[in-house]
Amino acid sequence: MWGAGETPEGEVGNIWGSVTSCGTEGNLLGILYGREYLREVPTIPTLVSSVESHYSVSKAGRMYGMPYVRVRSNDVSGEIEYDELERTARRIVHEQNGGVCVVVNVGSTVRGAHDRLDLVIQALDAANVPPERRYLHCDAALSGLILPVLPEAEDYHFGFDRGADSIAVSGHKQLGTPIPCGVVCTRREHMLRWAAGTPSEADYVNTQDSTLAGSRSGFAALVLWYVLSSKGIEGIQKDARYCISSAEYLKQQLLEHAPSCEATRTPHSTTVVFKRPSTAMEKKFQLATTGDIAHVVCTPSVGREVLDLFVKEYSDDIVS
Repeated sequence: MWGAGETPEGEVGNIWGSVTSCGTEGNLLGILYGREYLREVPTIPTLVSSVESHYSVSKAGRMYGMPYVRVRSNDVSGEIEYDELERTARRIVHEQNGGVCVVVNVGSTVRGAHDRLDLVIQALDAANVPPERRYLHCDAALSGLILPVLPEAEDYHFGFDRGADSIAVSGHKQLGTPIPCGVVCTRREHMLRWAAGTPSEADYVNTQDSTLAGSRSGFAALVLWYVLSSKGIEGIQKDARYCISSAEYLKQQLLEHAPSCEATRTPHSTTVVFKRPSTAMEKKFQLATTGDIAHVVCTPSVGREVLDLFVKEYSDDIVS
């Protein structure tokens, strides 16, 4: 699904992966690999993303001592503004003699928006950013197992065959694993560069530690394997279409029963954004809120009866 490719023997070629404890750990590791790749750049590499990115990106910047620049997002689609990205990258690389580690949103936290990897690369090309001064990490925590199985979402497809250096996804979101977990994948060269720093006295682990946390959950790996092998590509695609259908249904029902809510949904997103309701509603439905908006993410476990109940209570709440 992520364009990793295979060797003639049917084995994965130059891509390495690890089970993580969550999407944040995947972002922290992917960005760390980016910093290590860009170490040869004369100045400290700059972390760049849209304002829609998860706060773990900012956390990574603070942890790794990387300057962090947030680029505006489109008011309608929620995508990063590619023209501003181009200007930002040109300034960092050519005026500041730096490099850029760019985080691409594949389902942003609040609006479920998707940046287009191909347009991000076009922006970097237009800014004359050479390969040795760029690193691309895809934060696919939310939509990493949705977009790749939707042919109609071709414009938003991403992968290693399309220029990504690392990709992170959560297991407890779309897959619905009972414990927080995820997977991060990267080009093998990036993993080896970091693993090479494992001190020789750590020979008791019988390997070079290529991860961030060290120990990992074998149960998480088992759960991920079980869900993926049970569903298969067809099951994952079925879930993706169901969730998108549910999100569109919710948006239309909200607009019909509570027009003032201004419900929106970005392209191919399972997230519906609307005006923030009362605190009682927030607590009852455990809504994620920020500023004057709230959202609902439609997952495979969310049925129409739950959506209908929410619409009824939300519309009554807004009116009152």
